[in-house]
Amino acid sequence: MNGICLVKKILLMTHKKELHIKLKKLIYDDALNLIVHQYGNYAIQTIVENWNESDLEDILNIYKDKYVTLSVKKFSSNVIERILEKNEKYLEDYINEINKGYNLSEILKNKYGNFVLKKAYDLSSGDMKKKLFDEILDNLKFLNDVKIINKWKGKFIHSNSKSE
Repeated sequence: MNGICLVKKILLMTHKKELHIKLKKLIYDDALNLIVHQYGNYAIQTIVENWNESDLEDILNIYKDKYVTLSVKKFSSNVIERILEKNEKYLEDYINEINKGYNLSEILKNKYGNFVLKKAYDLSSGDMKKKLFDEILDNLKFLNDVKIINKWKGKFIHSNSKSE
């Protein structure tokens, strides 16, 4: 647990190109394990929040087409939220992944997936928001949890009144 503080400092303070390249390779080689790890996810969050886009791209491409799977896991869901905040491209990838036939009702029922989905909905706009709205609305009918249904319907009503 204490080691993650040191790792985060190293990730933020390594400016020598050759050291940065070595760090990037180490992270790239273990990116899927780090994102789901209790402490490793903090290293990935630090990278997402602080590294420039070109340094991030290779690492984040590892997670592409795995966003939904990672969004329903306890530790990686936090990282996926940070990724969605980073760039509209990643947000669009996430929404497109959902529309590829994933069982959205399972994501809605999962407490971690639900948070990521809410983040994606809040961050999206225009056609992306409409696409996500339609998908969520279609899948609410498969849920038995009135609390989740009412939460989402309330969110839709609130966001529609904001846009008027």
